[in-house]
Amino acid sequence: MKSKFLRFGKSSLSIVLSLMMIFSTMLVGSINVDAVSVDLESSGAVYSNITDSGDYVYTTNYTHAHFWKNDGNDFDNWPGFTMTKLTTGEYKGLYQVAIPKSGTTVADKVIFSNNGSGQTATLDVTANKVYDGGWKDLDGYKCVKVYYKNTNNWSVPYAYAWSGSITEHLGGYPGTAMTKVNGTDIYYIEVSVRAEKILFSDRYNGSNKTDDLILPTDFANTEYLYDAGNGGWGVYSTIEIDSVVAGTVTTYDTDENVVSGTSNSISIQSGYNKKVGSTVTVNTTCDSPYTVRGVTYTYTKDDDSTGTGTASIVTKNSQYSFKIPNDVKENSTITVNAEFGVPRTFKVT
Repeated sequence: MKSKFLRFGKSSLSIVLSLMMIFSTMLVGSINVDAVSVDLESSGAVYSNITDSGDYVYTTNYTHAHFWKNDGNDFDNWPGFTMTKLTTGEYKGLYQVAIPKSGTTVADKVIFSNNGSGQTATLDVTANKVYDGGWKDLDGYKCVKVYYKNTNNWSVPYAYAWSGSITEHLGGYPGTAMTKVNGTDIYYIEVSVRAEKILFSDRYNGSNKTDDLILPTDFANTEYLYDAGNGGWGVYSTIEIDSVVAGTVTTYDTDENVVSGTSNSISIQSGYNKKVGSTVTVNTTCDSPYTVRGVTYTYTKDDDSTGTGTASIVTKNSQYSFKIPNDVKENSTITVNAEFGVPRTFKVT
């Protein structure tokens, strides 16, 4: 393995040789300097005309990369090129450096260090991978957006994310300020897919914060929004429907015949968000002795087929809800239907 000791510059070498010559002359007379062949830079010469190969390597916590070719020639002097810490984009938080080349000769060996200290072993260069104790796929280190619906009107929501019991992905608590989506009460943060939990808070009031939230299992591939109003996760999308409307109300008597003339009804609670993943609340009114048997909805899918779903009970016989489905066609209408009936009785024999 190349060591820091072997990284003397040529000027340093000249000084050392001069001192050696003076000292030797004092002891044994003159010495022929041309006969001295000492090369402390055992890796050889440094290539000239270094350019970017078009490929990169990444690390999680090393700041410098020293490259050379297996033939012994260097692409730089120790401790090497300074890596760039990415502060935005998909791979935010990683350190990046281009793999160098000279003509058609591309570096194939590398040592990472922190400006010369804490160096790794000699590594085979593996293009477009992350070194984290071994070469890893980039997809396992990308950052994705997580959204927060600020229904509690915090001045600037902050996000704090972590994994295991130690690793902090957005800095120490309270984390990092979130960015507002223009014209909305929604904020977002870019967080590593390695994060497991997240907490949202009002930085200026420590008591205003969510619980420790487990990130959705597929958040690395799907953008999610946490709605502070209903305390739940939903898929975030910019796709919007046109409207949700009340449809058919059907009421059955004890003999399962359809009856009319009741005041059983449904209505869509106003103020709902029209984006995919948002929650729609349906209010129901029951005319005694009837109860709600079920609330369903139909919609047009993005492939123009028909989709159906069942609303969940919020308050039995009073309020139901569902989330606008992911596969809904943009600018379409969702129709909500309901069935009412007399409670069934069962005889025990």
